[in-house]
Amino acid sequence: MSNNIPSNTHIIATPKPITVNLTPYAMAVFSSDLDVAIKSIDTSTRFSAAKFFLICLSIELAIKSTLLSLGLPKGNVHGHDLDDLLQKFVKSINPSFITAKDEKLIQQAVRFYSREPGSSKGIVYFEANMKEQALKGYKDLPKIKDLENIHRKFQRYLKKNDLNIG
Repeated sequence: MSNNIPSNTHIIATPKPITVNLTPYAMAVFSSDLDVAIKSIDTSTRFSAAKFFLICLSIELAIKSTLLSLGLPKGNVHGHDLDDLLQKFVKSINPSFITAKDEKLIQQAVRFYSREPGSSKGIVYFEANMKEQALKGYKDLPKIKDLENIHRKFQRYLKKNDLNIG
């Protein structure tokens, strides 16, 4: 093939830069990785604050991943308020994705996950509401199995919509 360029000529190709937002994908992968950790924590004989926290965090990241992939600006998808994020998710995706029971369980979890007075994450820092719950046997928290079922719903959504590699 003749290209009229002498063989001793050096050619420099400078490609145009591209912009790729990997944030939604990275959040989905993070959520999926948390799923592996969640499955490894046995709660058949005891409450696990770590599992409760990981489930909430995984749901948060799944919601944020979805909202960002739909083009919502990052400024509309910040914070850790699962209830607020869930409302944005439902409005953007499908109002019937989450049942009224699921929504109630998430609202119940929010108080311990992200709305501790004077703190942003009562469960992580074992603030007053978690100390009280420990003394009460965690009876005011949603059952981990119920939260796990909601979490699985989000994991299936991520996989179905190709938002993660799992």
